[in-house]
Amino acid sequence: MAFKFFQVPIREFQAIEAELNAFLRGHRILSVDRRWVDLGQDSFWSICVAFPVPRISQPQANRVGRPVLVALARTLRTAVFP
Repeated sequence: MAFKFFQVPIREFQAIEAELNAFLRGHRILSVDRRWVDLGQDSFWSICVAFPVPRISQPQANRVGRPVLVALARTLRTAVFP
């Protein structure tokens, strides 16, 4: 699980609002937690979005030995069964 944090101010919030909405549309969301931070004119919403980390497929480096094994099997098959 990964987290993305946003601070949405009470004034001039449009850019952050658009960024937040784009993020929410583009990810599978597990949870959203929001808190109001009261600082008078500098107040804002603090938002924490939890989303799953995409799984990474096994790297190609793990498969390096396979061609050698295939070649070895062909050699042994030829040697045993001419």
